[in-house]
Amino acid sequence: MSATAVQTPSRTLVSIQYLRALAALSVALYHAFQRAWVEGMAPTELQDAAAGVDVFFVLSGFVMWASTEASPASPLEFLRRRLVRVAPAYWIATLVAAALVLTWPWVFQEVKLGDWRHLLLSLLFVPHADPRGLPFPVLQQGWTLNYEALFYAVFALGLFLPSRLRIAWLAMSLGAVWLWGEVWPPAYTYIANPILMEFLAGVALAELWRRGRLKGRIWSWLAILYGLAMLILLQALDYRSDAWRPLLWGGPATLIVGGAVALEASGWGRPWPWLQRLGDASYSIYLVHAFPTAVLIRTGGFTSAWLFVPAAMALVVATGVAARLLIEKPLLRLLHGKTRPRLAGDDPSLEDRTRRAARP
Repeated sequence: MSATAVQTPSRTLVSIQYLRALAALSVALYHAFQRAWVEGMAPTELQDAAAGVDVFFVLSGFVMWASTEASPASPLEFLRRRLVRVAPAYWIATLVAAALVLTWPWVFQEVKLGDWRHLLLSLLFVPHADPRGLPFPVLQQGWTLNYEALFYAVFALGLFLPSRLRIAWLAMSLGAVWLWGEVWPPAYTYIANPILMEFLAGVALAELWRRGRLKGRIWSWLAILYGLAMLILLQALDYRSDAWRPLLWGGPATLIVGGAVALEASGWGRPWPWLQRLGDASYSIYLVHAFPTAVLIRTGGFTSAWLFVPAAMALVVATGVAARLLIEKPLLRLLHGKTRPRLAGDDPSLEDRTRRAARP
């Protein structure tokens, strides 16, 4: 690859941050409607809002590839940065969840703490069955971080290879894990399934972006609108398939991420500081959103989903932003010094190199 084919920093890439905010809010919205449905306040679940997780996976692949290709780190340094960025806030949220289950069990009835082994494996990002036999850690939304941890490990090993071989390595390695799950069903249930390929889709988008091939306003809008239309149609049909999730939700997620990044690369867009701030807080929102939702459903006395869901979303945003300002941000300052994260909620050493879009 020639030097001129790779993009160089020129301006802030905000589309990734916007999408992180929207993805976190989408997952929170899904869980709010799920709560309302379980309590008999809603006629159905807003199940396709859970595709925010798929958007997160595509974004993760995009950011990891764009950042390391711009300025490679050693495998150990890469893993150290990812651990520092992801683990401390997750550990705190997990311990808070455990404490709430012990002290307020009637509010957090869906969380089963079990013994110390369940808590330890949760903190270590090890996929396992909870006391109910379900593949969830103590902080239930933390199942996605188990997938992230596997992706980081595979990605780090690829850093030993020349740049030109890394995408092939990721494709073969993630594909092999998927195949393992097809051969041994328990592995499929916990982590070895095709949703891993959504990370690879993000990597492919990042490489196209770096080469200056991800642009075009008409294509961008068509990709975004088609991705959204697919999700709306699936919701209208009330159709969901975990086996086909990477296609049914991962496909639209890839189109939406690719379209948004291409739209910005084509020069279209406007700054929305409030959405960027929510993007900053997206990781905290994702980690803590179940807490205020559970408290509200148990103590609020709601009888209508159309009252409960907006109240829950407002409380989720307030709690998530507070967690960002009071916990996540001070943690990052303590662990990284005065450098602050800028893109996609990642550590500054990685994202400061990917926080700017590029022109060929």
